[in-house]
Amino acid sequence: MSPGVQDRWKAQNPGKRVFSLTRSAFLDQQCVGATVLSGDVCGTYWGLSHQIPAGLNFALSGAPYWTTDIGGYWPPHDDPLADPAFQELYACWFTVILSFVTEDHL
Repeated sequence: MSPGVQDRWKAQNPGKRVFSLTRSAFLDQQCVGATVLSGDVCGTYWGLSHQIPAGLNFALSGAPYWTTDIGGYWPPHDDPLADPAFQELYACWFTVILSFVTEDHL
């Protein structure tokens, strides 16, 4: 979302806050408050373990909003919600403190 998109939204919807979820960062995104989604993450402990430093590094860049898919986007098999091991991973993913969360499995 560029500042032009934000300006047009505000002009057409006075009094409403703009929210944009993007899959990539862009110049000046801090000024428009865009939230960046980390991308298609593996639904494994390996995937979760890599999201924590990714989010911290993104925050150090000065962008205020970053998120990841709870439970990952790519599940380990076809029916992850029936798997007790995935249920535990899913619960662990919620312990990561995020400003905004998305979910792909429900």
